[in-house]
Amino acid sequence: MSNNTEVEALITHFCLPTLGSEFHGMAIKLCRKLDERRSGLLRTGKPELWASAIVHTVGILNFLFDPTFEPMIKAEDISQYYEVNHTLMLSKSKFIREKEDLGLQSEEFLVENTKLNNPLKKYTVIGGIIVRKDDIPESHRSILDKTN
Repeated sequence: MSNNTEVEALITHFCLPTLGSEFHGMAIKLCRKLDERRSGLLRTGKPELWASAIVHTVGILNFLFDPTFEPMIKAEDISQYYEVNHTLMLSKSKFIREKEDLGLQSEEFLVENTKLNNPLKKYTVIGGIIVRKDDIPESHRSILDKTN
């Protein structure tokens, strides 16, 4: 079994019963993207660490650790399930987000609930400052819409 297949199987075993099929699909999508864009990357290190970091990455993007969103779990639940060091999982997740340029406004790996209820949709960054879109004068919003 290749490491990518093993990582996908590990993701499936956690995500489907715990987080559902849509979240599972996003985690598999990220796993495959990492394997395609960074050939051989998933063959380095423990498959459990990669699986946990991928699930964690998709979790961050979808507010999985926010009690106001559904589903909701603790990040520690992921590292405990995969029996990996929690700090290493967080580090590997950060590595993935940096290499793939994934931030909280990245939409590629969002589940539908997050797309509909994303609290960050109300904000934008102007000159490095986070601003509520409602606080921008109406006359300037058309410029904002063209840039975002």
